[in-house]
Amino acid sequence: MTPASNKFVPFILLVSIGLSSVQHSSSTLLLQSENAHELFQNSLQETIDDIITPSDTCKQIVALFGSAISNFTLCSVTNARPIHLCQWCIRHYLRVLETHQDFAATIDEKGNPCREYFTNLDRIEIVTDAYKYVHNLWARGKCDYCFRRNENGTIIPKSTEDAVNFDVLYQLTKSCFDRYIDSNDTCNECKKNYNDFNNFYIEIGEKDGENICLDIVDTMNTTREIWSGVFNCVPSRKNEFWLHIGMAAICVLPLVFYLLAFLLSNVQESNVLHQRRLIETV
Repeated sequence: MTPASNKFVPFILLVSIGLSSVQHSSSTLLLQSENAHELFQNSLQETIDDIITPSDTCKQIVALFGSAISNFTLCSVTNARPIHLCQWCIRHYLRVLETHQDFAATIDEKGNPCREYFTNLDRIEIVTDAYKYVHNLWARGKCDYCFRRNENGTIIPKSTEDAVNFDVLYQLTKSCFDRYIDSNDTCNECKKNYNDFNNFYIEIGEKDGENICLDIVDTMNTTREIWSGVFNCVPSRKNEFWLHIGMAAICVLPLVFYLLAFLLSNVQESNVLHQRRLIETV
């Protein structure tokens, strides 16, 4: 190596070291920039999640509300025929009311009402519509009229006196049907039970009008269908012949009246014409 070449060696080394330092610094700055960007994105993501995601407290209360609705729905479906929606699903319905009140009143640890996470945010309103489904089904069945109310006017799982007496008469009638189901004498043996049961239902209707819970209405309709359709227990028709004769006579009387009026008017007109001709002849 020449002396001139030896002079350039330290310079080349210095340049190489400088370039390496610059590259290392650039890599460090780039890495730091990427880390800062990632930290910013994570911080932003956590902030958005805090805004749109319900807190654990609200998740828990809405889960209890959903479970209550699920249990009521299962009860109503499994008791759809024969209908026992009111009597057998009352506790599930009251649980829906209780959890809905808790859901509406609960405020999480950040001071946010839980209802704000689930209501008035979209067009399908899942939580609101789920509650409306339960409320409307119960109202269409007029189930409130099967139960008593406390001093605050809230229904309690205790049947009214009419509902209790109705069920007693139904059980007596049903037991009689079961006892004589294979007999040809069901109509005679169960007539008193059925008439007492049917008359009591009529009394309820006269007193309460249309405010009768669906369980009672469906039970009565089903019993009447069994009485007339299965056992063929219909009222005696031996006196219906004269009833039909009387109705036919009432329908025929107007026709007879108009026919007689028409004939009499023709006779009178003929007499008048005859008298005029006699006068003209004279």
